[in-house]
Amino acid sequence: MLIIAVLAFALKASASEFSTGPNGINSRALGLTGSGVAIGQVESGRPGMPVKNATPFDDPMWVHNQVQPANVFAGTTDDSSNSAHVIYQTMPLEPEEDREGLHATQVAGVMIANATTPSLQGVAPAASLYASAINGAPVGLTTDQRFAMSANRLATHSADVRVINVSARRPLADEFQHTDGNQHATQFVDWSTNEHDVLYVLGGGESVPVDVPQDNFNCITVAASDRLTSGSGPFQRVADLNLNDFDAEPGVRTTIDIIAPGVDIVMTGQGSSPSIASGTSFASPHVAGTVALLQEWTNKRILENAPRWSDNAKEPEVMKAILLNTADKLNNVHGSKRDNFLQDGVTKWTDTTAGTDESVSLDEHMGAGHLNAKNAFDNFKVGEYDAGTVPLIGWDYGSVGFLNNVEYTFNGQTSGWIAVTLAWNRTVVKTSDDPYLPTDLFSTYSPVDETGLATVMSDLNISLIDTSNGTVKHSSVTTVDNLEHIFFEVEAGNYKIEVSHFGGGVDDA
Repeated sequence: MLIIAVLAFALKASASEFSTGPNGINSRALGLTGSGVAIGQVESGRPGMPVKNATPFDDPMWVHNQVQPANVFAGTTDDSSNSAHVIYQTMPLEPEEDREGLHATQVAGVMIANATTPSLQGVAPAASLYASAINGAPVGLTTDQRFAMSANRLATHSADVRVINVSARRPLADEFQHTDGNQHATQFVDWSTNEHDVLYVLGGGESVPVDVPQDNFNCITVAASDRLTSGSGPFQRVADLNLNDFDAEPGVRTTIDIIAPGVDIVMTGQGSSPSIASGTSFASPHVAGTVALLQEWTNKRILENAPRWSDNAKEPEVMKAILLNTADKLNNVHGSKRDNFLQDGVTKWTDTTAGTDESVSLDEHMGAGHLNAKNAFDNFKVGEYDAGTVPLIGWDYGSVGFLNNVEYTFNGQTSGWIAVTLAWNRTVVKTSDDPYLPTDLFSTYSPVDETGLATVMSDLNISLIDTSNGTVKHSSVTTVDNLEHIFFEVEAGNYKIEVSHFGGGVDDA
């Protein structure tokens, strides 16, 4: 049995008010633009497209002239100009913030707006955006099937889409449905992550505790952050618009992975006007855009034949581990310039259950902390190191044998806060080997049983060990998730990380 996992590790090592500046995710500090990287966008509608094939496409009233998608789709086919999926208003009494075209143009702008105004410029302004409107998928299918068809169109695109932003969700239909990873949309995104090597980034829940496919295992689900002081200062608090209970089944499986700016975000609107809106829909594209920046760096290093760089750096598990490992928690730790708090503005990550209980890897409100693109880049740019002796900062896309363990011994003494994150994918089996069809069935996830098509997810743990005496200083040993995370302060000494397989799983889990 081969168990694939990714380990990331890091040790101690004007403020502009817009969300991509140092008070937000600090992506401007990278000097990267997402050039050469393709991003996907899936939601009910699609953004306006000013020009297609050097010819005006959508009417100027439906576009922002600084948001230029590479292509737009109605589900699986090229969309027509000025279609129902981009118009400003689909229902006479529909709230403005829910209008499909406006919402999609705002989300797209957070990712790719090529604006000269700093507050409007997207995270990855040179990335290529491919957007698909779920409502353009064939009628007669379920909502989950239409979503999956739209997402599959992007995941299989020849442009090599590396990340797909999903600012859409649906509540459970009835009491017979559960947020247990077995709804069709959730099964699809977890399957597609493995099948297509693409990372899905989803906005967290606002209307109900957990939506679909926010109960996924393999993706990144993002909650919105806010400032402590309205209108100024850093984004550093879990926003009030997030719900307080983000747990999925079984037990207390944490849904939220990370937080990112999502309140009073200045964005592109339609008619080439700016707009301001709030929601998890606008938090997740900050994460998706950051992935595009990291993948631009990946492409450059591979093209240069740089040592420690290969296609492993493109893997979604690597992106997930890096982003969560470098999330801000405490001021002046690992490059963070802020403390981060729960909604009360007082409780820090280290005060939560995740900070004190080894069986809980992420906080249910904050996940691993606040997105910091600069910190993520600093952890990522070091490159990949195999198990053995490793530097104080780095990552590895490696494997653990069945009931086996591997070790990473730091090459020098250190003290202070140590962050370690282990991510691996839940394996979802599709009953057909052919390309995805909406009639396809997927294996059912079971946390305790493996019968029929059910799959038991691999149980991997990580431990931080003092090499001088073999003492385990701290561990992460969750049994209900596919993510382990350590954030722990140590005294000066020599340490190693041990990754262990404790059972469960199928090939390549």
